Amino acid sequence: NMSKIVIKKEILERALANSIALCAAVIVYFLVLNISHIFAGIGSFAQMMSPFIYGFVIAYLLKNPMRHIEKLLSRMIKGKNSAALTRALSIVFTLLLALVLLTGFISIIIPQLSDSISIFVSNLPLYMENVDRFTKSLIDSVDFNPAIVEEVLSTGQTFIAKLSELISKLLPAAVNMLLSFSGKILDIIIGIVVSIYFLAGKERFTAQTKKLVTALMPEKAAAYLMEKAQLTNRIFSKYISGQLTDAAVLGIICFISMSILKMPYALLVSMIVTVTNIIPVIGPFIGAVPSIFIISMVSFPKALGFAVLVLVLQQIDGNILVPKIVGDSTGLSGFWVFLAIFAGGGLFGITGVILGVPTMAVAYSLIKEIIEKRLRSRGKPADTSEYL
Repeated sequence: NMSKIVIKKEILERALANSIALCAAVIVYFLVLNISHIFAGIGSFAQMMSPFIYGFVIAYLLKNPMRHIEKLLSRMIKGKNSAALTRALSIVFTLLLALVLLTGFISIIIPQLSDSISIFVSNLPLYMENVDRFTKSLIDSVDFNPAIVEEVLSTGQTFIAKLSELISKLLPAAVNMLLSFSGKILDIIIGIVVSIYFLAGKERFTAQTKKLVTALMPEKAAAYLMEKAQLTNRIFSKYISGQLTDAAVLGIICFISMSILKMPYALLVSMIVTVTNIIPVIGPFIGAVPSIFIISMVSFPKALGFAVLVLVLQQIDGNILVPKIVGDSTGLSGFWVFLAIFAGGGLFGITGVILGVPTMAVAYSLIKEIIEKRLRSRGKPADTSEYL
């Protein structure tokens, strides 16, 4: 009788497992068939929730500066309600600081940037003539095969024309994209209000989330999830703040250096360097190519000088700024960083390029922990060097 009960139990367990697998397969099949509708629904929901998304992003970017301001104010304000007053003042001062920086950027940088782009686009024909004249004089000074010269000239002119056309379209588009945020001004204002609520009650929101997870999940699973959530927050927070600070510092150094060396389009090129430097590893090279091209339109010697300046700046960035500002916030080797950038960019565009590295760092940490735990349970060494 006991054997029959065991057999029936095994049959029931197999039937249950097969049923779950079948249901999972049906769900996956349904999701694949309706993937476009699902993404459309997600997009509509994200559009509807955009003020709250803006609020969360603003709060996440401002929480570190606010923490420093709050720590400073807590030393100055004492009394019965000092904690509430310190929190309120730290939020006000943080938002004011962000507003001053944003206002300064919009009122000073954007107009000059727009003027630089307009001048560059209007002078493109003249720059093209300079490039063509320099190329011909260079070829005339060296004895080349005429057929090869013609082929190189034709290819070079086509490439330059296409590249200049692309830049003349992309640069105004970049400014228009920045200005297009004015069309979402209401969502941004609501997002700022939402961010105040996030910043004011960030400890309470964290506690409520922990309370919900603890209520819905087993104790060990809840503790594990909260631990990994803290790891994710630590990696993303340090990485994002570090990358933004590093890019801003490098952009300022680039602008000062170009101004001292009297290079053309110092502000425009420095903005390109700043924005592209947010992308790790390959960002500086992405920014260097159009920058060198823009300067070469005015002066080839200065373009070569800028190329040397870029190499110097990257040495400063790699050996001084990144270790001091960013540090080893991800713990990833170069291979995984490259994989994260290209995979993130292919799947999610520019957002994936910027956030791919910290996402990969979190995934790498989780997978590494699972693998090492499994190896230890089998009595195997967990250190990679043991397998070399």
